[in-house]
Amino acid sequence: MKEFVDTNVFVYAYDRADQRKQEIARGLIRRLEQSGKGVVSLQVQQEFFWAATRKLRIEPLKVKAILQSWARFETVMPSQATVFEAIDCSMTWQLSFWNSLVIVAAEHARCGSVYSEDMNDQQLLRGLKIVNPFV
Repeated sequence: MKEFVDTNVFVYAYDRADQRKQEIARGLIRRLEQSGKGVVSLQVQQEFFWAATRKLRIEPLKVKAILQSWARFETVMPSQATVFEAIDCSMTWQLSFWNSLVIVAAEHARCGSVYSEDMNDQQLLRGLKIVNPFV
């Protein structure tokens, strides 16, 4: 089964402030790259670029190279229908719109789980298991 990775996991992989989280994030990313079961969305890529350049202060061309290294991850592209589904998901589950967009993207990619620190660990949302890899 495919596994979706939220932005915060990728950010921790490059954040030197928390070595434990960095090691966990890197291990998870490596495992998903090797298995070919990793999934991201265009939204995750965009959010990572912003966080990496603004919060982690990584140079934009280095971040571009990092994003290019994610080639082994399937990328989900949003559509207008995806946005409307995310709005409905947000209202139904009382999630932020952005987390709802992650859930809908993962569902569209037929993932079984979403790795994220932003939602409740072990919660089931729309058939997806939320996993906080840092717990």
